[in-house]
Parts: sequence; C-alpha cells; structure tokens
Amino acid sequence: MDSLAPIASRSNVPAIQESLDQLWDSLEKSAASNIRGAAGDRMEFTQIEQRSLLRAEMLNLSKGIDVASILIKGRLIEEIEREGLATVHPGQYRDVDELCQDQGISPTEKSQIQALYSTIFPWIQDNLGLSPMEVWNNISKSNIKELVPVLTRIISGEEARESVEASYNHIMDDIYATALTAGNEITEEGARLQAVDILLEQASYMSNRDLRATLRPGDAGNIDAYTVKVGERTYLIASMDDRQEQMLARRLHGYWDPINLGNMDGQRVEEVRSIVRNQYQPLFRLANLITGAGYGQ
Repeated sequence: MDSLAPIASRSNVPAIQESLDQLWDSLEKSAASNIRGAAGDRMEFTQIEQRSLLRAEMLNLSKGIDVASILIKGRLIEEIEREGLATVHPGQYRDVDELCQDQGISPTEKSQIQALYSTIFPWIQDNLGLSPMEVWNNISKSNIKELVPVLTRIISGEEARESVEASYNHIMDDIYATALTAGNEITEEGARLQAVDILLEQASYMSNRDLRATLRPGDAGNIDAYTVKVGERTYLIASMDDRQEQMLARRLHGYWDPINLGNMDGQRVEEVRSIVRNQYQPLFRLANLITGAGYGQ
C-alpha cells in the first residue's frame, strides 16, 4: 500500500484542473445564453445584478454535475464488481466496499449510488420517460436520498429492512384501497407504476420533513375482530379506522369485497338487517353486542 501513496496524494492533477476550467467556461456560456433567452431585449440590470443572475443560473446548471457524478461512480462501481477488480488491486482490498471507502465513498453512499444507477434511473426512464437529469432537476438532493430505499423496494420487488417494508406497505395499501374504492382493477405492475409516479410528484414539492413523515408512517395497529360460526360459514365483524381498513384491503386484494351498509338507503339497510336477524341470530346478536346499536329491539 505504501507504494501507492503518491497516487493518493496527487489531488491537484493538472489534467483534472484543466477539465474543471473547461467545465466552468461551459457552464458560464450556457448560463449566459439561458439568461439572454429568458430576458430577450429587456436586459435592464446593472452589472452587479447581471453577475448575480449569471452565477445563480450557473449554480442551477451545476446540478447536472451531481447527476454525472452518480452515473460515473455507478458505472465504475459496477465494472469493479463485475470484473472482480477490488480483490486483484495492489492495495489488497478485501472487497468493493473497502476499495470505495478508501476512495472516500461510504457504504451508505455506495448503496445509494448503485440503487440510482442500476435500478431507479433506468426504470424511471423506461416506464415514465424521465431522464436522470429531469428527476434531479425536479427533486432536491435530500429528498432523492429519502426516496432511494422505498423506490428500490417498489421497483425491484425485493424485501427490505423492516422500516422500508412498513413504508412500502403503507404506500401500496393506499394505491390498492383507492382503486378498490373507485371500483377499478389494478395490476401489480400498474400499482408499482402509480406508486413511483406519486412519490416523485410528492418529493418535487414537499419539504424533506414532510416527505419523511409521509414515508415513515406509524404502525396501523392490530385490528379488533370477532368471529361467529353459523352452519358451515364463519362470519367476521371487525372494528377499524380508515388506515386499518386500507391496510386490510391491500392485504386481501382480490379476495376482499365488503358491502358498505352506510352507502345503502334506509329501506335496503332494513332488508339486510331483517335477513340477518331472522336467519343468522348468532351473527346478529354479536353485531348488536359489539356496536350497541340496539338492532335486536
């Protein structure tokens, strides 16, 4: 490793500095062109105001450098892993993680780069028609980092750690429950597509704090349920809030088709109550006991 020390110490390589100067000039020209295009003949600004406009637009355009950095790092890491280059490196690295850490890339950053490069960016481009640059321009860097784990879970279909699974289940519960309420059929692929689209839209206008709260909901809690056997059938009566109902609709998607008595007119409700009271007395008594509605009077 000592023989490689000179390589690590050469942080100011002339060729890289020259490339950075060229990049700066390119950003400056593009920013000036954008300002002229937006202002037209109405450039009624002082010199210092024009300089402020120019630097601000250059800062905006520089976001593309962040995307380029991710794509370059993602490609390099992929090649190093695919070709097994970490273990044959003269530095005698144990694995790619150690090699990356030696280059200033933490395991967390490496994981996010790989997810964006290999999974998220390609899927979004293929299915939503958005390029990595468009995604990066619309969403803040902090929000993109917040999205990476759950987007990877949705897109890849591979189970993740408990907190990510909770976020995934909450998001998909909402998608399926909304479709069920509207009486629409939705495929798994359609649900994934809708979930990613919604998350990208939310991340484009939400603060990082609000997005985190959206992605990390509290536990829906256990559902209080009662069963009663009537002949060869088992009937279920459950007490749940809206969130628990959405969760149940998601879990039983394709098998869950409840009848909402609250949406029926008074006459129809009475007909249903009469049927239950006359033919399924144990079920009726249980419903009466749980709800305290006095239907048995």
